[in-house]
Amino acid sequence: MVNTDFKHLEFLAKTEWGLPHLKELLYKPDLGLWRSSSSETCSDFYDAVKLRLQNDEQLINLLDLHLLTEALIYKDQAPHWFLFWVHEHVPVDGFLPEIPWPEPLCGHWHAAPVFLVHEETVFLRYFILGVISTSSETSLWPKWAERLMDESTKRGILSAVKACRNLHSAEENQSLMVYPLTMDNQKVQFREASLVQRIS
Repeated sequence: MVNTDFKHLEFLAKTEWGLPHLKELLYKPDLGLWRSSSSETCSDFYDAVKLRLQNDEQLINLLDLHLLTEALIYKDQAPHWFLFWVHEHVPVDGFLPEIPWPEPLCGHWHAAPVFLVHEETVFLRYFILGVISTSSETSLWPKWAERLMDESTKRGILSAVKACRNLHSAEENQSLMVYPLTMDNQKVQFREASLVQRIS
């Protein structure tokens, strides 16, 4: 787990040179922000970081998605107040619009690393995978993630899911969900099915 806290994020948000470092940190699912000492401390620094980022809605969106992801993956280690805090401060319905918060929170979530290649540079990114029990009919990925993946990536994910279902029979009312922990810049970021090999 990466050793950092909200105070460090606020420091990075203060300057132009710090913003790229802040963004790269938020792409990692294991910052441990849930280790904050209290909900009051969490709120104070969260508000301070958002104030610094008030002109960058996409980065604020990534911050919120990161906090949601920590709550899902580390729900068993995180204090109960953090899970309630995320629901109160993060627009959960915007990220997981089809299901009420308690259902994904009771699921099993993991982060799968993938490599993103852009202009001969390789970046490490993560897809977040969940198995949830729900009576609702859910999509494999939320609508906001649709525009971030090309068709071959979507087919690769569907193939990986099919392979998993062939190996492990799903229980009644169980659904799979996947989303990329990335900035929603409304552009295709994930190309080629090779990106999703680690997901399977």
